[in-house]
Formats: sequence, C-alpha cells, structure tokens
Amino acid sequence: MGKYDDISPERLRSDLVGFARHVLRLEEEGRVLHSAAQLQKLLGELRQKLFAFEIRSSHLNLETPRSRSGDAASAAMEGDADPVVRDSLRVVREALRRTEEMLQEWQGTEPEDSDDDE
Repeated sequence: MGKYDDISPERLRSDLVGFARHVLRLEEEGRVLHSAAQLQKLLGELRQKLFAFEIRSSHLNLETPRSRSGDAASAAMEGDADPVVRDSLRVVREALRRTEEMLQEWQGTEPEDSDDDE
C-alpha cells in the first residue's frame, strides 16, 4: 500500500529525534534558514511516516505496524467489508500519492505511475 506501512515505532522515534537534532545542529551553525529546501524534504518524509504510523496503529486499531506482515495486513484490510476502513485506505493511498508527486515535482523529476491507485 504505502511506502512506510511497515515502519516500527522504534524507527519512527529514531527518525523524529534525528530530525530534531539535525535542526538544532543547523541552528547552532547558523544555517537553519539556508537549509529550508532540505528541511522541507525531510519534513515531507517524516509526515508520510507519521501519517502511515498513526493510521495503522490508532485509526485502524492495529497493535503495531509489525504485528502483521505488510502484505497480510493490506490484504486483510482490502477485504474488509467496513466502508469506513475502505474509505480510510483510499484516503491514505491518495495522500501518499500526492506527497510523492509533490516531492518529485520539487526535485524536478516526473511522477511515476502507481498500480496502487484505485
């Protein structure tokens, strides 16, 4: 489904703390505002990770993203008759697709076609 569906809580925490340390280091060096483009890219990646983690662990009531294999979890949710779950999955896919397009546009590359779109 998404790029970060299998992110572990430990990995997400590590990425967030690493980003915070990076921003503080840039500030100490007086380069935080000169690094806006890099920070935007990192923030976009973190946003995707946080969104995927939040949806999977809270909204869909999964214990952890690693509590099931990615394919098994996706297949189980795809077959779910609950329209709320199906709609949530559609929204998540669309958000991930748009974020990827945005990042590619910023980087000057063409968006890749995805077979995950509905």
